[in-house]
Amino acid sequence: AVDGEELQLADTPELFAKAVVSLLRDPLRRAELGRKARRFVQRGYDWQVLLPRLEHEYYREIRSGPMSS
Repeated sequence: AVDGEELQLADTPELFAKAVVSLLRDPLRRAELGRKARRFVQRGYDWQVLLPRLEHEYYREIRSGPMSS
């Protein structure tokens, strides 16, 4: 995720408060940030994306045989 594009980063309580107030005062920017954030999460973390990766790992482990201790 890119700061200012899909999320808003802030390293201190003061910067966090400033970022929140800025977004509260700018509904268009807030909505755009929200749309981009949702799109980012759906592309990389939606179950439609994650499940095939998870299944691939499970089958890879099954094919490799019992885990050695």
